[in-house]
Amino acid sequence: MSKQSIEEVELGPAFTPGPWEVKRAETEAEWDVMTKDGFYVAQTFEMLGENDCDETLSNARLIAAAPALYAACDAIIQWDKAEKTSLPYDDDNGAAFRERVRLCDEAMTKARAALALASQPEKEIK
Repeated sequence: MSKQSIEEVELGPAFTPGPWEVKRAETEAEWDVMTKDGFYVAQTFEMLGENDCDETLSNARLIAAAPALYAACDAIIQWDKAEKTSLPYDDDNGAAFRERVRLCDEAMTKARAALALASQPEKEIK
């Protein structure tokens, strides 16, 4: 098998489609990560004797944010590709520049949304 650079690899999600949500499991020290349809994706557990439910919940939130984080990374890659392959500003009356600005805005919006999802307050957890 030959080595490929990250630019040569065709990225495509092979994971369970999002969005995913966090729900309290059967015990206070466990959290389920599930699809909106109720299929299990993951479960986080408190480390034996650690008694740190906040960390366990934070881990579940981060896992649940994975589809949004993937989308944000993909948007950043699209923006980067446009930056590297677009025409200079004068060649197209600024159309390529405006498209790169749009891609940048989209990438940053997705990144902010994914980070917000990963750190959502517990009161929103069911």
